[in-house]
Parts: sequence; structure tokens; C-alpha cells
Amino acid sequence: KFIKRAWPPKVDTKKAAKTVLPPFIKTVITRKDKGFSEAVGSMFSDVLDLISVKPDGEYKHNVVPVRDTRPVSEFSDSMKGFVRKIAPVNSLAESIGEENLFLFSYNAFGKPEETADELEEFIKTVLEQTGSEKVNLLPYSLGGPVTVAYFHKYGDNNIINKTVYLVPALNGSELITDIMDRRVDRKQGYSLLE
Repeated sequence: KFIKRAWPPKVDTKKAAKTVLPPFIKTVITRKDKGFSEAVGSMFSDVLDLISVKPDGEYKHNVVPVRDTRPVSEFSDSMKGFVRKIAPVNSLAESIGEENLFLFSYNAFGKPEETADELEEFIKTVLEQTGSEKVNLLPYSLGGPVTVAYFHKYGDNNIINKTVYLVPALNGSELITDIMDRRVDRKQGYSLLE
């Protein structure tokens, strides 16, 4: 079974610089898009290929989350480093102990309603392992919509003690909406930066 990290994406910075820098310099000098938008679009297409979808909405590649129901205290040092890289949990880990910290991995670009079902099963597993009656949730970024979907479906289960949202994607983003609706003027590279 071959596993390749899909998120956060790994960027070949040398290749990206070679692709984007020349048209960026030309664009800055002339104040007209001289291939910068196309270069950035191509770079993002390459970087995000693993999580891309086909026109029918199905994933281009078989992307599945690698889920581990052990506490963070049992993770390898490299995996602990990865957890700390994706979410600022150092203070939390020191406060509650790594043995009480669990990481729910999910497909951030999947359907929140389906992921809520997976979160319910994960929480039940954690409760069973720890003997606790309730858990605290710390949804981060796209974990916000998943948690909202979870509460919509399972909010009356009474197994959540507290929820603290950490920079959640709850209200959306105009830029992402514009990109998804193809309302970004590709001829004006600066429109993305605005």
C-alpha cells in the first residue's frame, strides 16, 4: 500500500521559483500580466493534484485519511512534530498531557456531513479507550464545518464537554468563492493579491 502525503501539500520551492519568478518580474516591470497568473495557476495545479477532482466531482486520486486512534503520547517524534506543525497545540498538550490529546484525521475536502459520521465513530472509540464520558473538541481550519455538521447530526448525544474553534472556516472566504466560481481575472495577476 503506497502512502503519499496529500495535505499540507509539499512544494518543490526550486521548481516553483523557476516557474513563477520570471513572469513575476516581467509583470512587475511592465505592470501587465506577462504569464504570471498562468504560471501561478499551473504551479497550484501541480501542488494540489493529489486532492484534485474530476469534472464529475469524484476524486482524481484515491485519497483517504490515515487515522490513528492512539493518543498523541504514543505517536513517533516525527508524527508529533507534524501534529504541532498543522495546529498550535503545544500549550494544550502541556496542560492536559499528550496522553489525553487525540488527532482526528479526515479528508478536509470531503463532505462535512459524511465526515461528521466518521468523527462520531472516532469520538466513541476515544471514549471507550479512555473511559471518559465526554470529550473536548478543538476544530482547526476546515475542521470548523465538520464540527458544525457533527453538531447538526449528533448534538444531542451529550458527549461533548467543550468546543473551542481555532481559526475555523465557518464563514467562508470571498477569494475562495471567486476562484471556485471562476470570477478571478486571470489577466490581472494582482487581483488575487487584492
